[in-house]
Amino acid sequence: EMSTTVKIILAASFASVLLEPLNCLPFFVHLWGVDSGTGKTVALMVAASVWGDPAVGAYVKTFDGTVVGMEKTAAFLNNLPFCLDELQLAKDSKGRTTFDVYKLAQGVGRTRGNRSGGVDLTPTWRNCILTTGESPLTGTASGAGAVNRVIDIECKSAQAVIKDGMRISGAVKRGVIDQVSERYRELFRILSDRDTTEKQAMAAATIILADELACQWIFGGTQQPLTIEQISEFLASKAAVSAGDRGYKYLCDWVTQNSNKLCGRSENPNIEVLGALEDGRAYIIRSVFEHILQDVGY
Repeated sequence: EMSTTVKIILAASFASVLLEPLNCLPFFVHLWGVDSGTGKTVALMVAASVWGDPAVGAYVKTFDGTVVGMEKTAAFLNNLPFCLDELQLAKDSKGRTTFDVYKLAQGVGRTRGNRSGGVDLTPTWRNCILTTGESPLTGTASGAGAVNRVIDIECKSAQAVIKDGMRISGAVKRGVIDQVSERYRELFRILSDRDTTEKQAMAAATIILADELACQWIFGGTQQPLTIEQISEFLASKAAVSAGDRGYKYLCDWVTQNSNKLCGRSENPNIEVLGALEDGRAYIIRSVFEHILQDVGY
């Protein structure tokens, strides 16, 4: 069972995309604690796993970045949560936190000029910022505005945020791949046994699998997922995908259309001779043959 702290940060991750339609301002949820092993970082990874690869350095960033870098990252994420780990990396030599809550809480970056004399596009974002550290995000010197934008949650070793952090972090890094890969292989095998290519089978298996997961997780079983039979109707057969086969069929049509010119030799000087028809075979002059196929891209 999840602790209340994990439930809050996970819910905040989902809530991030609601800020824009609800016209809410960005806010912080900050997990802090001086004790190690409370599971703060793992809880952040759980929240990040909703939207992407939760590994630190992938979706989850650290506080060891410039103001400009953080602004650009926040603007890129736009409505998705911005996850920052290890607040202590943003401290000066005297141990004072250099991170400014206001810089991200406003949802608007600095307006900057560029070398050509113009102004760069001002970065904007509207999301939740999920963070961790060894100390609270708002100190005693913080203004009321900063305090208003931060939900500080203390994490103590006596009440670990996440127990068995190694197993959980490994699980969220793998995501659902272990669970769904077997189903994908089953779908791929069934589709491959039908008259379609491996690449078409791969795409179709992925679409069916995604729809099965969406029906299960998002629509709560109220919708029926796509079936193999339904999608097979739109898959190209192996022959249709084969360029050689399509080229041959095109040539058969061309021979039918130009059969009067495949006469070997013509008494009529106005008829261009392109080849010959003998014993159920079509013979086409080589230069004509190459020209036909090059014109249609075979």
